[in-house]
Amino acid sequence: MSEETYQSREERKQAENARRNQQRSQRTPKKKGSFLKKIIIICLVLGLVSTGAGAITFASMIKDTPNLDDSKLVDPLSTKFYDKNGKFLYEYGKEKRTKITYDQVPKVLEQAFIATEDSHFYEHHGIDIKRTAKAIFVNVTGDFGSQGGSTITQQVIKNSFLTPEKTVKRKFQEWNLAYQLEQKYSKHDILMMYLNKIYLGNRSYGVAAAAKNYYGIEASNLKKMTLAQAAMLAGLPQSPNNYDPTKPENKEAATNRRNIVLGSMLRDGYITEKQLKEASKVPITEGLVPKSTQQSMPYEAFLDAVVKEVKGKLKDVDISEDGLSIYTTLDP
Repeated sequence: MSEETYQSREERKQAENARRNQQRSQRTPKKKGSFLKKIIIICLVLGLVSTGAGAITFASMIKDTPNLDDSKLVDPLSTKFYDKNGKFLYEYGKEKRTKITYDQVPKVLEQAFIATEDSHFYEHHGIDIKRTAKAIFVNVTGDFGSQGGSTITQQVIKNSFLTPEKTVKRKFQEWNLAYQLEQKYSKHDILMMYLNKIYLGNRSYGVAAAAKNYYGIEASNLKKMTLAQAAMLAGLPQSPNNYDPTKPENKEAATNRRNIVLGSMLRDGYITEKQLKEASKVPITEGLVPKSTQQSMPYEAFLDAVVKEVKGKLKDVDISEDGLSIYTTLDP
């Protein structure tokens, strides 16, 4: 009888031990799951806090952003005087600039600028995320401002609305306005804002003025531009003074810069290896017109009288900025 009782108690102990072990095994995953859940919650909270802090920082950075004023996107244009036969006499204005439309731009010139300045221009919405991330990494690991990562849209904004200072705040404002500009204007409109505005050295504002000053190519004949010429112009914005091919001391630097542009065009599939080799062999000075001295106003007394007459008749016109074509009765 006592033996049976002993066996029964032993069995009860074994059963209780088995039950406790089972309960422990069932609780263990719950503890792991609970710990993992806590980690996830902490990460989410930290993420929300970081996002909130980032949003507050961004808002404070852009609160003083200037408005997207359309009038500031319009560039000052010089006025041109013509004699009684329609022959050009003189260009009057602070900036020698000729405005052209997208249809006047040769494809080779468009491709040269896009390959060099903003290869993803037709894909992004004002900001090239990948290029910007790379620029941020370089700036963080090196000198701030050493890499800009600016798209063509951002360059239009920078040249029209913002100061050239390199600060985080100005960069945030630039991104904000670039996005707004892309929402309001087409890609072709933005490209022309850039090509008509950019300074290309040799007293040239915009590609039309540059084509004329460097190669004697008029705005109406831009489609005659060669690959080598287009690549040379597209290489100028980075440093117009140092890559100006009309300066003998710039010959080597200008040649190297042009060839870099050609390499970018090959990379993006705009030209072939054969075209690159042929264009690279063209001397950088080929086709350049002699660099003339600053043109003095001819028939000064007559043209002064014309200016006075126009100002008297057109009260809201600024001859130095509004890009007039004035045909006179002058007989040379």
